[in-house]
Amino acid sequence: MRLRLIVRPIAFKLSALMSKEVKMTQRRQKILLLLELNEQVSSRELSHRLHVSYDTIRKDVINLEKLRMLKRVKGGAIVLEEGSEVDDK
Repeated sequence: MRLRLIVRPIAFKLSALMSKEVKMTQRRQKILLLLELNEQVSSRELSHRLHVSYDTIRKDVINLEKLRMLKRVKGGAIVLEEGSEVDDK
C-alpha cells in the first residue's frame, strides 16, 4: 500500500510535465504562425494574444531563435530570411 502512495504523485507530476510540454510546443507553433502571417510580431502582442506573460514569450522567442526559426529583435521577432545568420549570444 505504501508504494501506491509514492507512485501516484510521481505519475501525476509526469503527466503534468508532459501536458505542459505539449502546451509549450503549441504556443511556439502559434508564435511561428503569427510571424509567418505578419513577418514581424511584438512580444507584447504575442503575450496578449496567447494569454501568457511577457517573460514567457521572451523565453519562447529566445529558444526559437536558438533553433534558427526566427530572428529576435528589440521588442519582438522577425522572419529569419533564408541564408541569414542568427547571432549566437
